[in-house]
Amino acid sequence: MIGLANELDLLEEPDEYDDISDYISDQGYTLVKFTIDDGIFDHRAYGLGSAEPETGNRERLARFVMQLRDLEELVGSDNIGPVEQYRSQRHVLIIDGFYRLTDDNNRTWPAALDFEQGCVTLPFELFPNGPAGAWIANTASGQVPYNVVPDLPGDICT
Repeated sequence: MIGLANELDLLEEPDEYDDISDYISDQGYTLVKFTIDDGIFDHRAYGLGSAEPETGNRERLARFVMQLRDLEELVGSDNIGPVEQYRSQRHVLIIDGFYRLTDDNNRTWPAALDFEQGCVTLPFELFPNGPAGAWIANTASGQVPYNVVPDLPGDICT
């Protein structure tokens, strides 16, 4: 944990990045959230890394983010659990979504599950390769093509 402690030393006070000014860019926001005893601090910088060179608080936040990209190097591989595939707790079922059915990805929806459009929780044991992708549902009115999309934090269902 020494590496992480050194990294956190970049932050003398967790709220010190509140005055990071925004730059105009076609890049998105970088968001770093700290939860400590005194509360939750969100540090948001627009187009971080687009100004060459970054200066002041933006430069310190950019260094902080860059150094956290390789947690194994930062805190040591013995301090990190095994690699696991991300499994969304919720999924969105969309009729005629953007995944297209082909001979390679044409999958039939498990008969044990009801088909309903919208936000659903799916049993992973029925989807050994994961549920995301194009599916065919056999309904009373015939076969219905649809997509299953993971619902990520901040998306439709969460």
